[in-house]
Amino acid sequence: MTQRETAQHMLMTQQQYSRFENGVFQLNYEQILGLCKLFDMTPNFLFGYED
Repeated sequence: MTQRETAQHMLMTQQQYSRFENGVFQLNYEQILGLCKLFDMTPNFLFGYED
């Protein structure tokens, strides 16, 4: 999956996603939910609160 495709699922631009990958940009709540939906996981799992 390209950065552009991933970014679209996370409701952000490709540039923002690139900055996120490089540790320059932090995700907001909606973007975190988009990431969770993309990879079929819960926010609790993403943050390490459940197995």
